Amino acid sequence: MINEDTIVAPATAAGGGGVGIIRVSGPDAERQFLELFRPTFQPEQFKTHHFYYGHFCRPDGEILDEVMAVIMRGPRSFTTEDTVEFHCHNSIVILRQILNIIINNGVRMADPGEFTKRAFLNGRVDLCQAEAVADLIAAKSEKAGKVALQQLSGRLSASIKEYRKRLLHILALVETHIDFSEEDIELPDVVGLANDARKVKDDISLLVQTYATGRLLQEGTHILILGAPNVGKSSLLNRLVGSDRAIVTDIPGTTRDSLEEQHQIGGFPIKLIDTAGIRKTDDPIETEGIKRAYDRIEKADLVLLMVEAGSEIKETDRRLLDLCQNSEVIWVVNKVDRVRNGKGDDLLPGMDSVEISCKTGQGIEALEVRIKQHLESGREGAEESLVLYNARHCASLQGTIDALGLFLEGIEQGLSPDLLAIELRQAIQYVGEVTGESVTEEMLDVIFSHFCIGK
Repeated sequence: MINEDTIVAPATAAGGGGVGIIRVSGPDAERQFLELFRPTFQPEQFKTHHFYYGHFCRPDGEILDEVMAVIMRGPRSFTTEDTVEFHCHNSIVILRQILNIIINNGVRMADPGEFTKRAFLNGRVDLCQAEAVADLIAAKSEKAGKVALQQLSGRLSASIKEYRKRLLHILALVETHIDFSEEDIELPDVVGLANDARKVKDDISLLVQTYATGRLLQEGTHILILGAPNVGKSSLLNRLVGSDRAIVTDIPGTTRDSLEEQHQIGGFPIKLIDTAGIRKTDDPIETEGIKRAYDRIEKADLVLLMVEAGSEIKETDRRLLDLCQNSEVIWVVNKVDRVRNGKGDDLLPGMDSVEISCKTGQGIEALEVRIKQHLESGREGAEESLVLYNARHCASLQGTIDALGLFLEGIEQGLSPDLLAIELRQAIQYVGEVTGESVTEEMLDVIFSHFCIGK
């Protein structure tokens, strides 16, 4: 695909560092370079993929900024088009002026994700790899970054393309019988077709089963801190993240809404959620906060259910435990520093509990170890394996599994080859959506709309 228009966008966030990058891609990119860049030493010819020092100038020759500039002639660029970058001082004022000058010089502002979309449309990357660009940028932890980088390298794409190739082979055998049904040719081995299709279905099912792990690696495990007022929930959040993110007082009901904080434990991304203390109250604001805490329980992957050392387990605590049936629960016994022997192990005998003191820090490291064990359970080395984490990919592959299931049912029922081929084509359609071999323009617009400008 050859784009007739040229696009421009900042490739870096304004004001976030010393250098800002303005990227231009398209057939008019080199003209922008030649007209707006003045090198300190004029070469006989500008070489591709070489940086040049000089100044970015207005069309009338007035110097705007001191820059480094590079031209990357296609197809040796990310978009496979002629691409130019101006590396300038990262001032919002300067970046805006450079953008406006280039736009006024006949270039349009890029849409979100348009550089990556062009890379996909021009065959530089497939759709699976294109999405990994945004995922790598948005990665919240080292492990999430590794999973995204693995997808960007094409490992998932290779598996998907192999599945599609195997399905196309099966379809070819079925369609041969359709095309030559009146000829004297040997019928396809129905048992062999079923075995081949079942093997592809099983392989894809194994990949889909990794989605839960992949989602947690990419999005983070939701850890809910739950308990009665003044049991130390906000103090625990502050201890775990290492800063005073939540307000802590001795007044019950201080936390009236959920507070979320991104963090990492053992390289795994987590989202810690501090909630309102559970109790009966006439305060409408606190009541709404408690309702939201209850709503959060259903979405939690792990619940830290806090109780106070030296006190009895209350009916409210037991009711909260009953509500956490779908989540793993770690009982956290806080304020052990107030108990005479510094322990609260008689409070929850035989239960999965960790004793801590948010005041002194006692037991916090042990709690982090216990949380890390939960995060690692069944996910050891997952970032090194082939893991599915994209919801769109999972839905498409599930569609493939369902279509293959109908194909296999059709074989058992003795359906005609033309009916069997319908289900096979549907399976191929679904699996092709992952890498973009069968995707609509509307779907592309939705996918790339989630990218940031300049990517």
